[in-house]
Amino acid sequence: MLQPLPTKLTPEQITAMCQRGFGNDVKIKTIQEISGGTFNETYLIKFPGKAKAILRAAPPYTSEMFWDEVALMR
Repeated sequence: MLQPLPTKLTPEQITAMCQRGFGNDVKIKTIQEISGGTFNETYLIKFPGKAKAILRAAPPYTSEMFWDEVALMR
């Protein structure tokens, strides 16, 4: 049975994604992984003096996965 490979994002990758979405001057207070999912990696991002955000990342396209999961979160 094929299982998706883990796709733990680095703090640098998460920062780059937040900068792309919220601007280069965005500051991150904390990054907390939210466990319990079966397919995506999910993180709670807290910004100083701003609202929180949830980042959900699908496994990379090269991960081994079932045929029906290939485009599930893309």
